[in-house]
Amino acid sequence: MRWFIYLVTLLLVIFHLVSSQECPSGTPDGCRCQNRVFNCSGLGLNNMPTSLSSLSNFDVIDLSNNDLVNVPLGAFQNLPVQRIILKNNAITEIRPGGFDNLNLLTSINLEMNGLSILEQTGFNLLTSLTELLLAGNPVDCSNDANAWLKSWMVTADSSVLTGDCSSTGTISDALDSVAEPSAAVFSFEKAEYSALESAGVATVTVSRRGIVGTRVDFGVMVSDGVAVVNYDFVAPVDPRHTMLTGQTRMDLDILLIDDAEMEIDESFMVTIAIEARGEANMGTIGTYGTTIVIILDNDSPVQTTSSPVATTSNPESSTQAKGEPTDPGMMMTTDDLNQSPQPNTKSVNVAAIVIPIVLIMVIIAVIAGYIWYRRTRTINKETTAGVRYAAVQNRGKVYADVTAKA
Repeated sequence: MRWFIYLVTLLLVIFHLVSSQECPSGTPDGCRCQNRVFNCSGLGLNNMPTSLSSLSNFDVIDLSNNDLVNVPLGAFQNLPVQRIILKNNAITEIRPGGFDNLNLLTSINLEMNGLSILEQTGFNLLTSLTELLLAGNPVDCSNDANAWLKSWMVTADSSVLTGDCSSTGTISDALDSVAEPSAAVFSFEKAEYSALESAGVATVTVSRRGIVGTRVDFGVMVSDGVAVVNYDFVAPVDPRHTMLTGQTRMDLDILLIDDAEMEIDESFMVTIAIEARGEANMGTIGTYGTTIVIILDNDSPVQTTSSPVATTSNPESSTQAKGEPTDPGMMMTTDDLNQSPQPNTKSVNVAAIVIPIVLIMVIIAVIAGYIWYRRTRTINKETTAGVRYAAVQNRGKVYADVTAKA
């Protein structure tokens, strides 16, 4: 019986160790990581934990009962999570790309928050989403920005949408009287973008609202402003891009040419182009069909010294003139020279794998030892009993012989 109690206790310890997980670096104190659930509920958090980007081994993220006010860009980007719980916070805004490229996500719980508008661009590439819980939010059902929810309910398999309008009735009932979007509307998210020349790239974001259940091609054209193509920036080799089914936004990078000249801030324009095919879902141009990109110059004056080596000029290495073509592939900046390789911050949690295996081997050894012990004890008992029986028999025989002789 004592061995059985020890065995059960050991099994419980092993189960606890196997089911528990190590929380990633940057996780706030008080969070629990167990059974593939990242639980930071009830901690009074004002911002999203910085460790969210490292949650590659969790199915559920629970940030309920905190003081979060928004879901920022890329908060849960590319995570293999299935459920996100943000219930009972103070969230009033889902920013563009807040829920981004979450192919396994099936449920979002936003109950008991302050959301009146759910921007469509905040929900990007959520191909598996079937449950959106909005009870306890003052949703403005008359706002056209929420009309996309009707299209989602139609296209999502067995979709569940809960919550009431800020006026009267449920969100689902209100959407019955809302017309579905008639076209895809393409637009830049901002009228103006800026980037440092030394960054080497400027990023602009194209959004798609309305009909998003189709795969659509669109184009992007760049044109000179004060900045000149091939001298200050590089025109895209292929201006065509594709929005995937369910995709509501896309980041596009435009290469900048970093030179050593001191210049004023320069700008160029980027325009969305939609191929006209007479199909509504191919798209129309929205508010910001054209955006301005400003290149911020951060070059410093070249400082000279009296050293003969420093003042010696080399015609082949002199700075190129503004009008002289520059090959951006040959450009190398001080930032490039000073840049050191970034260490690989990803590490394998060996202990989480080795410890359960070792414990399982230990428990197998304990069980085998216990079985061997019981079997050996039984054999010993049987042997002892046999010896005693033989001794008794022998004594009886001897006594009989003695009696007979007498």
